[in-house]
Order: sequence, then structure tokens, then C-alpha cells
Amino acid sequence: MVFPVANFIKLETGATKRMLFDRWWWEDRKHTDPKSRMIKTSKVMVFHAIEEDGAKVDKIFSVLSYKLQESLAPYIETGQIFTRHVEITKQGEDYATDYAFRLV
Repeated sequence: MVFPVANFIKLETGATKRMLFDRWWWEDRKHTDPKSRMIKTSKVMVFHAIEEDGAKVDKIFSVLSYKLQESLAPYIETGQIFTRHVEITKQGEDYATDYAFRLV
């Protein structure tokens, strides 16, 4: 069986993902709220990744979490997020999801 190659980066709970970005932008995305099942539009921070866990890639990494967006924003403004590797670890599930972030 042939499986399509994903062009986006997905975080797994408890696993650290290491990425290198070269640009970013905002997108409005419609999605279904997992609890209420209502469709809503959210502002999503989107990054173009050129490296994932040491391998060269051409993928997209999207950030819906407002808290993670707040953590990343200062590094976008200074440009550091494009010159250093970003490590993000997803912790928890659903509304208890949190993210550990650091530049390396």
C-alpha cells in the first residue's frame, strides 16, 4: 500500500520535536472544537520548516495554542527563531495540553 507523505509536522505527546524555520505567517483556519463540535475560526501561527529532527524538509508547522504563540512571538520579533533550532515538547491532551519550548 502507498501512503502519502505528510507535508506538515505533527507533535506527539511526550516526544520532543527539533525544527529549524526560515519564515512564518498568520492564517485564519476553520476547525471543529473537539468538545462542543462547533465550527470556529482561529488565528494560527504558521512556520515553514527547513529541518526536522536533523533531516532537511520542506514542511509546515502550525501553532493553534495561544500560550505557545505567546512564547514564540518574542523570538520572531528578534529573528532568533530563524537562526537557531526550536525544540517543542507536547505535554498532556485536550484542554490540558501544554508545550515546553526552548531555542538551542
